[in-house]
Amino acid sequence: MHEQVKDWVTANIDRWKEDKPDWFKIEMIPDDLLPEIVLEAEGGHNRKRSTASIREYIGGVGSAVSGQQSRRVQPQEQEQ
Repeated sequence: MHEQVKDWVTANIDRWKEDKPDWFKIEMIPDDLLPEIVLEAEGGHNRKRSTASIREYIGGVGSAVSGQQSRRVQPQEQEQ
């Protein structure tokens, strides 16, 4: 699946950079998913990266960045 995501990013990144949709934050894309030319233009492997994980950014588990509570299911103690 990694290669499919990388291909999808490669096919769309120029449009995202031009259109600048609200959700697009290039610093959230891992280096290994960016086309090499884009990675170099962004500063290479030393580029500024977000400290939040992509999962936090889109509101998944541990979404401290988005201000939502974790969606992780917690086991409940059962009364006996």
